[in-house]
Amino acid sequence: MKKTISLVELIIAITLMGVIVMGAMSIYYLGQKILTSADNKMTVLNEFTYVIEMINKDVLLASGDRTNQGLTLVTSAGNDGLSIRQDISLATGLSNQTPDDYSDDRTVIYWFEGPPNRRIISTISGVTSNHLVNLHGTEPLCLVFRDGGVEIKNLAIRLDPSKPFDPQDNPQVTSVDLNNNSTLFFASACHSW
Repeated sequence: MKKTISLVELIIAITLMGVIVMGAMSIYYLGQKILTSADNKMTVLNEFTYVIEMINKDVLLASGDRTNQGLTLVTSAGNDGLSIRQDISLATGLSNQTPDDYSDDRTVIYWFEGPPNRRIISTISGVTSNHLVNLHGTEPLCLVFRDGGVEIKNLAIRLDPSKPFDPQDNPQVTSVDLNNNSTLFFASACHSW
């Protein structure tokens, strides 16, 4: 007697094979989606961290005193900027070792541009050095100077600022916590109080 596969057995085998392949494909695509989502979140978080570290590094080097602050608010063309005076030579990039003489200091400004650009640009003594990141936010960015430092409120960075927030495809990192409080405060280590 010859053993052969019947048509019913063949259809069952093909159906089972299709279910297994479809299951494997759905697991693969779900993994890809999770990986892409995690990558998008890390990209935004890295940009946010980079900006915060740059500002923190420069604010720590701010030099000034009670009557001549090293951290000031500047405004140009409707954009606010955080001006940071540092006792650093423009020519060498090294400390001038003249903390009481502000005439030889360099100035770093972080410009927080409003709509339509919504970005942070840094300048060193008037020369644009870096377009740091594109911003997003419905509330205007706010700088509050207190206790020898600066508090930045409403800082929000989104993967694509032109698109709406989506936790998976267009994540956002913000400086505002769940209680609507600002979470960023920078203080200078070089101020003489």
